[in-house]
Formats: sequence, structure tokens, C-alpha cells
Amino acid sequence: MIRFAVFTDFHHDLIHDGKIRMKELIHSLSNETIDFIVFLGDLCRPYPEYHFLMDALHSLNLPIYCAIGNHDIEHSTKETVTAFYGMPNDYYSFTYDNTKFLIMSGNYIQKNGQYQIYSKSEYNKDTDLYPIIPPAEKEWLLQEMADPTMQYVVFSHHSF
Repeated sequence: MIRFAVFTDFHHDLIHDGKIRMKELIHSLSNETIDFIVFLGDLCRPYPEYHFLMDALHSLNLPIYCAIGNHDIEHSTKETVTAFYGMPNDYYSFTYDNTKFLIMSGNYIQKNGQYQIYSKSEYNKDTDLYPIIPPAEKEWLLQEMADPTMQYVVFSHHSF
């Protein structure tokens, strides 16, 4: 059996009691027997002064897998966010036992038939489509899920 914790939309920098909520989350998770943590985005803006949040999560000595949320990336680049969270890319997979977990991005905009990462609020809600999973990410997903002997769990900050 695989046991893991999932949380999202913590919004430390937008909701006033972030330090208290993180302390409560760490306390709660430290009392559980889990294999890893999945965080589905919008922890905070990826600014150095907020790195203590990642340090708190790492204090649990568990693997942490992150997805990028829209608020994570609206004032930063994809590279800044993935470095802050320690992600190998904005979408990736990991395997635990006989299950492959896929972390999707979906943080793309379609402008005039072209795809670009959503970053720094470069989105016109009247003309652009957002959130979008671009063809390259869809192809990657299909390739990742090609093994019929595996089980799959797909995570994303955005609904599909």
C-alpha cells in the first residue's frame, strides 16, 4: 500500500496566517506514516524569503513532489519556480512500487495557435486560452503511460 499526503493552494503570501498553517501542517504530517508528499501548487511566490516553507517540508525527511500553480508562476519564470521547488521540469514523473505518478503542468497559454508558458501574468483573457496542456506535454503523457503493467496516478494544479 502506498500512503502519501497531498495539499495545494497554501498561499502563504496571500493569506495572513501562513506560518501558523505551515506549523500545523508539519505537526499533522509528522504524526502520519506516509511515503511521500505531493504539493499541487501555489505554496508561495518563489522568493528567497519564503524558502523557509520548503525547509519546513523537508524537515519531515520525505520525498516532496511539486506541481506549479498559477500563482507560483504569475510573477516569476518557469526556471525560477522549478529551482525554488527542486523540480526537474514543470512536468515530470516518478515511480513508487508499481505505480507511476505523473505531475502535469498545464501552465501554458495558447496565443494565435502557439503555446507559451504562463509567466508574469502574460495572459489576455479575451483572446488567449489558459490553462492549456500543449501537444508536447500530451505526447509525453502518452509515452509515460505506455506500460500496461504499471498503475498510473496523474496530478495537476489545474483541472483538465
